[in-house]
Amino acid sequence: MTTVSGSRGITGLGTDFGRFWASDTVSMLGTQVTVVALPVLAVSQLNATTVEVGVLVAAQEAAWLLIGLPAGAWVDRWRRRRVLMWSDIGRGLLLFSIPAAAGARALTMTQLWLVSLAVGALTVFSLIAGQAYLPSLVGRDELVAANTRIAVSQSTASVAGPGLGGLLVQAVTAPVAIALDAVSYLASASLLGRMRAEDPKGSKAAVQRRPLRAEIGEGLRYVFHDPVLRALTGAGAGLNFCVAAQQALVAVFLLRTIDVPTGLLGVLLASGGLGGIVGGALAGRLARLTSSGSVMRAGLVLGPLGGLFIPAAGHGWAVFCFALGYALLTAGIAAFNVITGAFRQAVCPPELIGRMAASTRMITWGALPLGGLAGGLLGQAFGARTAIALVAAGFVLVPCGLLPTRLWRAEELEDIAPAQ
Repeated sequence: MTTVSGSRGITGLGTDFGRFWASDTVSMLGTQVTVVALPVLAVSQLNATTVEVGVLVAAQEAAWLLIGLPAGAWVDRWRRRRVLMWSDIGRGLLLFSIPAAAGARALTMTQLWLVSLAVGALTVFSLIAGQAYLPSLVGRDELVAANTRIAVSQSTASVAGPGLGGLLVQAVTAPVAIALDAVSYLASASLLGRMRAEDPKGSKAAVQRRPLRAEIGEGLRYVFHDPVLRALTGAGAGLNFCVAAQQALVAVFLLRTIDVPTGLLGVLLASGGLGGIVGGALAGRLARLTSSGSVMRAGLVLGPLGGLFIPAAGHGWAVFCFALGYALLTAGIAAFNVITGAFRQAVCPPELIGRMAASTRMITWGALPLGGLAGGLLGQAFGARTAIALVAAGFVLVPCGLLPTRLWRAEELEDIAPAQ
């Protein structure tokens, strides 16, 4: 593996990992602003219904079902850093179209859906390329530490971003807040452009190109023929389905059912980021003290139990039931993601990692648009509070599905790793 001297490792922002980490953090901060601004824009300025907000959430994630598998094969052929850069530039330009249309008084729900779909497609390439590129930047024994740093910084952005988003929406309107997200993507691309190491795997794969169908099939077989990876993928899909259903309901639940101010909305959503910081930061440390399997199971139990507090939120001090439940839920999910993400990267052959990521995320992230639609339909049928309670029950069912598997009994996940 060819790298520039002194660029490998996780210590310091001057390393290539440091630039990669900073790039990811900057774009995530802007994205979390849009997490607040986009549904608020749809609800407050375009009078969107619960179903329309559900379609908006679905549009953001539908690309995993549409192009997830071929995207993984393409990423394994291409240079991953360039994929990351152009994905950031494209997302920045697409998001700029929203404040431009709002300024011209021409913004419609159709544009929000289309922009969300296109941004989601570029996000597919970015996330697959990032997961495939990370093992090129750090050693195998540093993967948990690297994933922990990324998870913590993303969760930190999740704390600052929604709070900042709520304040920006209140102070300078939702379209301006979305414009700042566009700027964050361009800043992220600039940081990636300063990296010195290239990715040799993408270049080599491009020369030894085989039929796309064969490459996709190889990635699918690797993930779905192994019972451990298959079970992890199913659990991730269940969690993401419920996360998206909840996301489709949260803005309506807080703004219309509980009638919280826009600024408080950002603070309440930031509680989820705070939980993610704690869960992500502690995951690697607890895994060293106990075992990776124990931390994975703890996350899958803690998160869903915390989620049961969310539908209990109400007026006055009862609104903080939402904050407590959301923090516990995201802490558990963050711990699960850190442990299982590092496990997949550590055991997967380098030439398959893009396709492994795509095959896994086609299912886990492909559940997001379905969850978004389901959340919108549940809210329309039963009201936001009842729908959120049903979603909370859905979170509890996820770990129940793993109880009969050896994954639930494993101490160290690498002890039951797939055969190479």
